[in-house]
Amino acid sequence: MAFWGVADFLVHRSVRIIGSAATLLAIGLFGVIGLLPFVLADLPAIFNPASLALLIPLGFAMFFASLANFESLRKGKLSVTEVVIGMELPFVAILGFVFLGETLSTIRIALVLIVFAGITFVSLPSLRIKLASKKLEAGVAMGILAAIGLSITNLLTAQSSRAFSPAMAVWFPSLVVVLACTATILSKGGMREAKKIFAKSLRVPGLIFALGAFDVAAWACYSLSLSSSLLAITTAISVNYAVIAAILGLVFNKEKLARHQLAGAAIALSAGCLLSFA
Repeated sequence: MAFWGVADFLVHRSVRIIGSAATLLAIGLFGVIGLLPFVLADLPAIFNPASLALLIPLGFAMFFASLANFESLRKGKLSVTEVVIGMELPFVAILGFVFLGETLSTIRIALVLIVFAGITFVSLPSLRIKLASKKLEAGVAMGILAAIGLSITNLLTAQSSRAFSPAMAVWFPSLVVVLACTATILSKGGMREAKKIFAKSLRVPGLIFALGAFDVAAWACYSLSLSSSLLAITTAISVNYAVIAAILGLVFNKEKLARHQLAGAAIALSAGCLLSFA
């Protein structure tokens, strides 16, 4: 939770300097290199059809979900998009029930509904029906896609961390992300685009290193927790990273929200916190 909150705050800045694909590539490289010593012993076991059938979809789910996540952070206010992306929690609860047999108590279902209500308020720039119907807050639509993609990623991460190891559940998807991001960047502008991104990255090496370290550490902790805990409960706790990122956005980015958006954020984040203990 703590690592993801700081990571998303740093990603919010990075994507506006080097772009979403380049930011994701940096994180992927950090994961591949940093976690390699922890997966060397498990590498022979994953190169079979059954293992790859689980790990490759996880890699692509992480790639597309992260791109949607980063694009929402690039387009919108950090304090808004973080709360919207927190919609992954109810999606995860549904997937955990369907695929892992996890169940939620009545109070947890009620809290999930409260999260939805809060997110709805945050998503609308105005409570006036005519204005609200014209457009959502910037980044919200992409944030909803990110929430769906992240919920699928979380489910596959849970299955992979239990089938292999927590480190492998992060390392292999990171490898897929690196390959997919490289192909995406080269397809847009070839080596010229790659050199341009590399030059921009050299201007902010501290930012790139920090966001890579925090993001990979967050995924590693999440995967480690999933190896022995329920998916819905683990996600209910970790999804509160939105609290940290939203506060950082308000304090350091000087973001301003309407009263109903602040109330919605408070409602959604409070319900998310309560889910950790319900």
